[in-house]
Amino acid sequence: MVSEKREPVTIELSIKEMVLTAVLVICMVAASVYSVVNFNKLRTEHQQLAGSAQVLREQLAAREAKVDSLRQQIDERKGAVLVVGRNNDTTMVSPGAYSERMTIEDLKVEPENDSLLVSFRLVNNGQNEELAAGFLVLLAEHDSGDLKRFGSFPNLSILPGNALNFSSGDSYAIRRFKFVEASIQLEDKLSSYNRLKVLIFDNSGELLLYQDLRLNV
Repeated sequence: MVSEKREPVTIELSIKEMVLTAVLVICMVAASVYSVVNFNKLRTEHQQLAGSAQVLREQLAAREAKVDSLRQQIDERKGAVLVVGRNNDTTMVSPGAYSERMTIEDLKVEPENDSLLVSFRLVNNGQNEELAAGFLVLLAEHDSGDLKRFGSFPNLSILPGNALNFSSGDSYAIRRFKFVEASIQLEDKLSSYNRLKVLIFDNSGELLLYQDLRLNV
């Protein structure tokens, strides 16, 4: 309805302008649709990434817990030695007194050229002077932890992955006590050796005594 005092307003559009307008409208609609679709896609990917991040966090926490457990096991086994028994079974043993039958007294460690001179009394605490027999092993531990650099008495082959055979030790047979004097040959400078390990076995391979001492020479 047009007022009597005003002329009707007319809009004249050419075909080209109509086409351009339609194209613009279509582009705007397409852009809107694309934005919505892309937003949904990004949101889905974000959710997937968040889920993956949570899984990775859980896996990392589990691995950290495993590392802590392994570190605790390492601390518990620090100073332990792997030995092989009579039946070729291997056992990880830690320092300690495993029997009251044998004790060590007057232990002395002195440097001697490129070796360590170790002396002590190996005492049989058995009753009625019952004969005690077995094997003893001395190990000088290199501070690098490299088994190839360990010194030993007797001179044993100490290689990674190889258990220590108790029967390769120095044999003893005593009723009261025996004075032990041993020279441990070293392949490196004396200051590189930080611990002395003394292992006493009976004839069956039972560990009677294992002392782990810090060297101050």
